[in-house]
Amino acid sequence: MDSTRRGRSPWCTRRGAYRCPSFRALHGLAELSEHFDAACRGLEYANLVQWAGLTLLQVAGLKLIVSARCRRFSADETPQTRGALAMIRKLHHSAYRCRDSEQTRAFYENFMGLPLVGCLEIRETKTGRATQVLHTFYRLDDGSHLAFFEAPDMPFDFKPQHDFDLHIALEVDAPVLADMLAKGKSQGIETRGVSNHGFIDSIYFRDPNGYVIELCAKRDRHDALMDPATNGARDALQRWTTARAKG
Repeated sequence: MDSTRRGRSPWCTRRGAYRCPSFRALHGLAELSEHFDAACRGLEYANLVQWAGLTLLQVAGLKLIVSARCRRFSADETPQTRGALAMIRKLHHSAYRCRDSEQTRAFYENFMGLPLVGCLEIRETKTGRATQVLHTFYRLDDGSHLAFFEAPDMPFDFKPQHDFDLHIALEVDAPVLADMLAKGKSQGIETRGVSNHGFIDSIYFRDPNGYVIELCAKRDRHDALMDPATNGARDALQRWTTARAKG
């Protein structure tokens, strides 16, 4: 009888060792817990499910069975964020209003290099109201999308947005910054940069709708500076909140 039919994980041996693709056999709960933490760090997402009394971690095609007794969370996680980490995979699309769909396409497809992959014409809302809206989608390299609504029958205050009010930051490789900076200036697009933010370098454009579009490239210490286990992000937020409350 195979191990699955007996209720044992196919990644668990009779002696209690744990097996998974691309990992050596792991012995002992302490060592297993360390590998569990290492498997989670730096990966885009983790899907945690319960199976046969164990926790199955499935990330990027790898499967790792972890005893419920040794399942650990980073100090930064809270009961509220643990459920979200298991549920939310990645950004599908972020949507914005646009003045003109063709002008928007020219900027995002021709200038930025994001292909137009979807175009929905909406003639009736879900509540039954007649309308005339065009909903367009531009795909990023990771499969997520920037999306736009052109809705002539719905007033909207298009204005040059300040960076602090609204900006969209897209990651690129470092050599792309210089090329895009020169491209923006040569085409007469409002262009700024390069700005060193410590963890990223950035350049900025303004799209036809007034939105600030940032292209950023990670600096060497990006991952360390964005690690909530060591960067004190939660403490900084608490200090800010406490100071605001005191007026």
